[in-house]
Formats: sequence, structure tokens, C-alpha cells
Amino acid sequence: MAASRIVCIDVEPGGQWRPDGSVGLCEVDENGVIGTPFHLPFISPLGPGRSATDFPEVWAFVEAYLGSSIVAAYNARYDRAALRRLVASVPDAVIAAPEIRCVLEAVRRTPNLPSIGCLGDAVIRLRLFSDDEIELRRRRFFDDHYGNKWMLNDSSDDALACARLVTKLTTLSAQPVEDLLHPVAPRLR
Repeated sequence: MAASRIVCIDVEPGGQWRPDGSVGLCEVDENGVIGTPFHLPFISPLGPGRSATDFPEVWAFVEAYLGSSIVAAYNARYDRAALRRLVASVPDAVIAAPEIRCVLEAVRRTPNLPSIGCLGDAVIRLRLFSDDEIELRRRRFFDDHYGNKWMLNDSSDDALACARLVTKLTTLSAQPVEDLLHPVAPRLR
């Protein structure tokens, strides 16, 4: 692992049908140690007629937490687009979205890894969660009706899975994280 602090982020923007959104964060420190993931819920400003939102206050905390870290997301294109939509929906807020690096693109460039689609697929195929962790999440979904996905229940689960994938990539490739995770280039239309 390189001597850079990485913060894996997952943005769930909410919207018209879901009034709540959240930002999940999970730190990977300079030594490759993964911190405790957490998520910050907010009322999404993306729904029709919503003028009251706490997204700017939540984002102020996120910006302070990120500091000068490398920010990574599994599908950085999605998370960057979600942040842009959120920022655009709060016109009087002064919010600067960070540069987000894409873990999925790094996976695709790493030799000897199976083809992976969604983050849940990566968790199972690369054994990023133990059987006990998967079972706990399955029970939370089926028994407690928690979340809308059976394994990665919320943004903190997604951020944790992304952090574990980053550490696995750096171990497999023996390259510094800066060489693996490139900034996402905007798509031309």
C-alpha cells in the first residue's frame, strides 16, 4: 500500500421516490488499515417541491473528513454524477465536489482478476466479506426488512466493500494506489 490516505465514498442521492439520501465513507489509512465505515443520512433535495434539505451541512462534514485524501468510489462516474445533481439542486450552497477516482476501472486494468460487474459481484467473487458478514447482511435484509439490497444494505456497506477492494488491488498488483486509481475522465457526448 502506498503512503496515501484513501477515503472510499458512496453517494446515494435519494430523489423523487426516496426522500432520504446518504453518503457512505470508509477510510484506508497510509498503512492499508481499513477504518470503521459510516454513513451520513440527509434529506434529499432532488425530490419535487423539497426546499428544506440538510445536504449542505452533511457535505461540509464530508469535505472536512476528506481533507487532502485520495477519494475513490467503485463506480466513480455514478457517484460524481450523483454529487453534481445534488449540488445543482441546492443553488445557494457553496459546494465543491472532489476529484473521485474509479475503483472499477482499476479492477478492469488489473491482470488475473475475474470480470466483475456490480460491487456485490466483486464482494462474492473476490471474497471481500466473510461468510458470516454476508449472512449478517442477508438476515438484516430478509428478517429485518433493512435496506433495498440483500447484501450491501446501505452506503456504508458500499464504502466498506470498496475499501476492501482497494486494499486487495494494491496487494495483488504491488503498485502504489496512485498508479492504480486514475481520475475519471468526463464522457464526451
